[in-house]
Amino acid sequence: MLESLYIKNFRLFKELSIKRLGRVNLIVGKNNSGKTGLLEALLLYASNASPDWLEALISERSENWEVETSSRNQRQPDDNSPLRHLFYERHFPQSFDAGIEIGSLNEPNNRIHLHTRYYQIVETEEGARRRIPITELQPVDLVDVLKALEFQESRDSKPRLLSYLSPIEAIKQPNQPKMAVEWVSSGGCLNEKRVAELWDNITLTDLKEEVVTSLQIIEPKLQDLGLTIGNEQKRFVIARFKASKERMPLNSLGEGMSRLFYLTLALVNSSNGFLLIDEFENGLHYSVQSKVWELIFRLAKALNVQVFATTHSWDCVMAFQAASQNGEDATLWRLGRSIRKSDFGSVMAIEYDQEELEIVTQVESEVRG
Repeated sequence: MLESLYIKNFRLFKELSIKRLGRVNLIVGKNNSGKTGLLEALLLYASNASPDWLEALISERSENWEVETSSRNQRQPDDNSPLRHLFYERHFPQSFDAGIEIGSLNEPNNRIHLHTRYYQIVETEEGARRRIPITELQPVDLVDVLKALEFQESRDSKPRLLSYLSPIEAIKQPNQPKMAVEWVSSGGCLNEKRVAELWDNITLTDLKEEVVTSLQIIEPKLQDLGLTIGNEQKRFVIARFKASKERMPLNSLGEGMSRLFYLTLALVNSSNGFLLIDEFENGLHYSVQSKVWELIFRLAKALNVQVFATTHSWDCVMAFQAASQNGEDATLWRLGRSIRKSDFGSVMAIEYDQEELEIVTQVESEVRG
């Protein structure tokens, strides 16, 4: 479990330190304060900067629009690569040491690093073309030079090439992830292929029953769930109710049922890893949120999952506080902008411990910023 967090030069974060994390963590803050960006940083850390996740994060925010709207044969300048959006202030750093850094605040040697490096194409005596990394920051006098994104799993590990920047060329053999990690976006949906994979993982296990039980928070009459295959191998989640022979698609039962299904399915597939939930409250009525948090606390402890969720909702904060009163390992953080002259405008994190959280919820203080 990650006990603290340090993020440098990623998205909105020039440098962010969080001294203490719990098993279940809720992050609040105004719009554009970095809540989703914090989840993205944790995703890259857990996946060891998986090229698939890098591409998904860029695509989700439409930051690849220049590539998508340009001519197929048009080469984009290296510094216009969509990957620049991952870096602080949306441009690649000039210094090798000024790249992205994510990991434990207390263990700097074990943080992941993403940085750029130049490679030169050289031809061997046998006529083969090789790409050789070079150390110069701005190799203006060299020809056949490509800029690339490199990854290091720790400070002392060997840098590994992830992608050339123009054209974007993902390496076919991604890094082995540090741990399991599942992401539930603010939209709440997982793609059909991913749903099928996660469901197959828990079929005929007690974890499948946990997913069914979770939906009974909203609809007590639910009896069972299953996946069926339609045309072109499309998978449908089907529900059956007690005292009824009719089966019906889960998507027809409302946004809350679908949201809770995806959330719980991701949770039970995150054993010994991370579950990341963006805008927890979406689709969930305030009256069920306390029970959903109780479910998350219970399963996170049983499966050794560390949970990180964001919210805009005061009802969500209240439900989180109520569910964590039984001595659960929970933390609440607010992201906001510094007003100090030395780092004005920088994103900073303020922790509310259990006692402070209880006080502010009792007096209905505003912790969302």
